[in-house]
Amino acid sequence: MMILLRNKQLRSIDFGSNLRTAQNELENEPYILRKLRMSIFWKISRIVNVIFLEEVMAVLTLKGFQEAEQFVTDKKALKAINPINLAAKTDAIKNKPADTYSNIRGNGIKDED
Repeated sequence: MMILLRNKQLRSIDFGSNLRTAQNELENEPYILRKLRMSIFWKISRIVNVIFLEEVMAVLTLKGFQEAEQFVTDKKALKAINPINLAAKTDAIKNKPADTYSNIRGNGIKDED
């Protein structure tokens, strides 16, 4: 059915198509709501993931820094003890040749393959 409006525009009035559109919208509503919920879920998930990753990276960076610091400290401790010098000093005190020193360095042992 066509109606002529005051401003001389033609407009179609089809109550059947309006009813079908409303039914389609009602049928699609659960789908749209699920899609909206999933969209919100993924956005929140992404935000949480980014925050979590930032915290984990901060912890790993701090842990890495602490491990590096511990490694340097251990190296300084090993350098202070220095088993090679300790073995050489022990041999010198006992008036023995420094075989231990060469064995530690790998100079005195030869593999025969």
